[in-house]
Amino acid sequence: MEERTLFPGHMTSWTHDKHGCYTVKSAYNMAKIAEFFSNRGTVGRGSSSDRVTEAKMWKAMWSIQAPSKMKIILWRMIHDCLPTGQQLSYRHIPTDDRCFFFGKMERVEHLFLLCPFARAVWAEVKEHFKLKLCRKELVNMKQWIFEFLKRESDTNATVLAVTCWHVWEAQNDIRNNQVQMHPLRVASKVVAYVEMILKVIFKDKVPSRSGVETVVPRWNPPPARWICVNVDAALFPTERRMGWGAVFRDHCGAFILSCSEGLTGFPTLEMAEALAIRRALSVSKERGFQKIILLSDCLSLIQRISSTARDRSTLGIIVGDIKTLKTDFQSSLLDTGRFAGNPVPGAAFGGGVPKECGATARRYVPLPTPLTPGYVKD
Repeated sequence: MEERTLFPGHMTSWTHDKHGCYTVKSAYNMAKIAEFFSNRGTVGRGSSSDRVTEAKMWKAMWSIQAPSKMKIILWRMIHDCLPTGQQLSYRHIPTDDRCFFFGKMERVEHLFLLCPFARAVWAEVKEHFKLKLCRKELVNMKQWIFEFLKRESDTNATVLAVTCWHVWEAQNDIRNNQVQMHPLRVASKVVAYVEMILKVIFKDKVPSRSGVETVVPRWNPPPARWICVNVDAALFPTERRMGWGAVFRDHCGAFILSCSEGLTGFPTLEMAEALAIRRALSVSKERGFQKIILLSDCLSLIQRISSTARDRSTLGIIVGDIKTLKTDFQSSLLDTGRFAGNPVPGAAFGGGVPKECGATARRYVPLPTPLTPGYVKD
C-alpha cells in the first residue's frame, strides 16, 4: 500500500485522498481505477470481447420496461444476494432455510425456477405469453438471465421481471406472514401488470432483443370519403432554399397522390411550414377534393391558423391565404395530436405534441373538420 512521508520522522499521508487520510471510499476508488486499467486491451483502448458482451447484457437488463424495483430483483438474483434460505443460513441468521413447498434448502435458482410454486406460476404465465424458460440450460442465474434476454423479445423481458418480482413477493408472504397465495392468482396479477405496462409503453413499436421487430402502424385512417393529406417542409441551409412535399391517402390508406417542389429563398421554419400548407391546399382544390384532413407538425402555425384574431406578423398574409383556401373544403385546423380514426372528425385528440416547428420527435397533427355545422368556428 502506497504511502507518502511529508516530513521524515513526523507523519505519513495517504496519497489517494486530498486530505491525506485513509478512507474506505478512497480505497474503493483506487481499486476501481486499478481494475479499469488492468482490463484495458493490450492494443489500443479496447476491452476484451467478454467484457463488452457482458456490459451490453447489463445494459439490456437495466433497459427492461418494468419498474426499477423489479429490475433490482433481477440484479440481486444475478448476484445471489437475496435473503433466501441459503443466504440466511450462510449469515448465521436463525431461520428455517428449507423451501416451504419442497422441503430442501431454498436456493435462488430453486426459488424462482424449480420450486413447485414457481413452476405453477410460470406454467400459467406461459399460457398468455410465448416464452421459453430453458431450465435445462441453467448453470447459474447470471448465465440464465443473460441468455433469456438474448433469446427473448422485449415483451418477454418485461414478463420475466414482473413474474420474478411477484414470485418473490408471494414467497415472502409465505415465509414471513404465513399467507399462501394460489399460483393462479399470482399469475393473474403478473398478466394484468404486464398488460398495463405494454399498454402504456409499447404503443407504437415493440422491438425485439433477438433483432426481429414488430412494428405497429403509426397512422390511422380518416373517416370514409375523407382524404388525409400529410404535408411537411424542409430547409436547405447550404443552398439557401426550401422544399415542400405532401402525400394524399384515402380512408382505406390507399395512396392517391404525392407531390413535392423546391422553392427559392430561405425563410423561417414557421414560414416554410405555412408555404407548404398553402401549396397543399391549392393542390387539393385543383384535384377537386372536398373532405380533407390536413396533417402538419408545426404547433405554433396551427395555433395561428385556428385563431380568430387578425395576424399582423410577417406570416399574416400566408395565414390569411390559408384561411381563405380552407373555406373551399369541409375541413378545419384544430388542436394538435395524432389522428386516432374517430368516427366524427373534430372529436378530441390526445397525445404529446412538439413545442415548435421542426421538432426532433416528429408527430403528425390531425386537422379534421367537424361534420356538424357550428361545432368549430374558425
